[in-house]
Amino acid sequence: AAFSDCENESVCLAAALGIVTGYDDGTFRPYQSITRQETAAMLDRLYTSLGGKASAANDKPYADDAQLSDLARSSVYAMREIGIM
Repeated sequence: AAFSDCENESVCLAAALGIVTGYDDGTFRPYQSITRQETAAMLDRLYTSLGGKASAANDKPYADDAQLSDLARSSVYAMREIGIM
């Protein structure tokens, strides 16, 4: 299994495709709510894997921009750029 706490076939496939990465401790935490930035990161990886290209322009920063992780910031703005978020 891709994660120590989840053997769901769809989750394992998404992990194999690089769409979901889980947490540093090897868990997926399937019953934990996900954040906007985690959602954006997954959607961005999916969009990119399907051949999509989106810029991460943040000429209009979100009010909570400072709270976004460095890893997810570009994904949040890229998904806004293509109209998903």
